[in-house]
Amino acid sequence: MGKDKIENRRLYAFLRSQTLTILMLMAFSCLFLMQYLNDLIIPSFIGGVIFCMAIGYSLLFWIKKPNKIVINNWLSNISSVFLLYWFIVNAMECPNKILYIIPIICLVALFVVVLMNQRGFEFKI
Repeated sequence: MGKDKIENRRLYAFLRSQTLTILMLMAFSCLFLMQYLNDLIIPSFIGGVIFCMAIGYSLLFWIKKPNKIVINNWLSNISSVFLLYWFIVNAMECPNKILYIIPIICLVALFVVVLMNQRGFEFKI
């Protein structure tokens, strides 16, 4: 089996971008904090700021069109697990409060791993 050909390199780099993936993981953590704290104001404000940063990064990416960007396939694959976990926990009747803290602890550990072990690489667009 050969490697798949990337049709649109800019879209591939955008979807696998390390910066955008970290911002989306932080937004997911705000969703867990809303449920854990039973408060919508503070986590939604923080999530809104993070979402505005993601929109700003997206606009910068598509308007400025950088020649190379750091992508991290491992981190992109992990982010889908966080989203799936969020759907599973929200589908439960009365989940335990610890189920809302586990992904936040895992997210902090994930950030430490990403900072210590640079798995990302520069992708030339």
